[in-house]
Amino acid sequence: MTDATGPARPAKPRKPLVMELRQWHRWLTLVLLVQLTIWLATALCMTLIPRSATTAYTFTPAGAAFDAAAAWPELAAMREIAEAGQVESLTLHQRGYAAQLDVVRIDGGQERWRPDGAARLARLDAATIAAHASRLAGEDIDADQVRLKTRHSPEYQKLPLPVWRVQADNAVLFFDPETGEVRTQTPFWRLFENWVTTIHVMDYTGGAQFRGNVVLTGFALIFLISAGLGVLAVRRVHLVKGGGLRSLRWHQGLGIVLAVQVVFWTTSGLGVVWLLHPLRDEAHAQFADIPPAAPAIGADIVHPSQLVETAGFTPARVRYVSVLGEPAYQLTEAGRSPRQALFNARTGAEIALTEADRDAIARERLDPAVFDSIRGWETAAGPAELDFYFYTGPWPVWKAKFADPLSGGVAIDQVTGYVHTPRTDREIFLERYYNLHVVNWRFGVVRYRLEPALLAVIALAMGLLVTGFILQARRWRKRRRQARRPASE
Repeated sequence: MTDATGPARPAKPRKPLVMELRQWHRWLTLVLLVQLTIWLATALCMTLIPRSATTAYTFTPAGAAFDAAAAWPELAAMREIAEAGQVESLTLHQRGYAAQLDVVRIDGGQERWRPDGAARLARLDAATIAAHASRLAGEDIDADQVRLKTRHSPEYQKLPLPVWRVQADNAVLFFDPETGEVRTQTPFWRLFENWVTTIHVMDYTGGAQFRGNVVLTGFALIFLISAGLGVLAVRRVHLVKGGGLRSLRWHQGLGIVLAVQVVFWTTSGLGVVWLLHPLRDEAHAQFADIPPAAPAIGADIVHPSQLVETAGFTPARVRYVSVLGEPAYQLTEAGRSPRQALFNARTGAEIALTEADRDAIARERLDPAVFDSIRGWETAAGPAELDFYFYTGPWPVWKAKFADPLSGGVAIDQVTGYVHTPRTDREIFLERYYNLHVVNWRFGVVRYRLEPALLAVIALAMGLLVTGFILQARRWRKRRRQARRPASE
């Protein structure tokens, strides 16, 4: 049948559904190609690079070890600070150039005072910071190398402002303007955290922010849709024998093997972006331990310097708190695994906490619903035994056991009675799910550095990406050959 314009063109046959799915999978993957390569490359970097290579500089204050007990303020100064508002704790320590008396109040306010308690800490000037930096870095640093930084940047992020920035020969150092504490990292750390991590989480503002990252969310959803289409499009395909068939079979096989892990990667990443941080904030606000006010500082309070001989070490930190309704001093030595001691601040007697004391502290400090759900206690001697706690204090601690393993977490220091904040079941569940993101099938503490299973999965994912690229390259090459053929053929 014809019309005025000529014979009618035959209708183009519709592609089978599996071919349509494969085409959509191919185009979505091409959109993601660069980002997929970045994800795998940065994940490999984060897995292979040992944590010791990405840690911050740690400097000890010049001179003799700081003796917090000897520098403890007089009782009159302590009493004046306490009378300005209910105090939860007073802690004297030195983390930088200057010692500081940290005052934490019941209403959540935090203050920094001079170690003698006479006044608030004054800001250190550029000349003082330059002299301090010269001692730490072992080089001459002038005051003109010191600048006050008031905005975040890729070299300094997610840390308090303002801060003194010092340009040394081998590093850029950042100093707290009040205490002189060094908050800085090696150049390699800045490369790792500010670029590798930032690019991996797709936050190109330089802040490496996970929460509410819309760009990361969009690419993750495209990745999930593309992976789903790829799985649906898998079927036996008859092609001319050769590299194309082998590549296709390898690509389909790797895609099926990695299908579940792709779901874990994508959904756990979205969980971190939209759920983990908000739930953590909610958990800390709802189930945070209840701080009791420190008892009044009367004339019967002993000076902590009288307790050093009994403790058997020179404390680098002294903390005045309430323990079971009594004023107490917590003495802590310097170092990564410091010795500790607990003393009654009125009698000077050393306190050895018992299991009954532990239960009383838990009842006093915890939300009643959390306390009632505890079914027992066990001792944790290190991070691996404490599961998901972000606890950096001394060991051992008492760890609460719950009838439901996802109902929260409590840790109490066996020497000082320090209570670690419990968390909700949803937050712990998300952290366990995040272990699937980093292929940590042992669960427990989240690990990803030099994790063999993660390395294996990354290698498989790279194989999936390479075989997909080979297939697409062969398709492009075939189309170019067809386009070059004469029309007569």
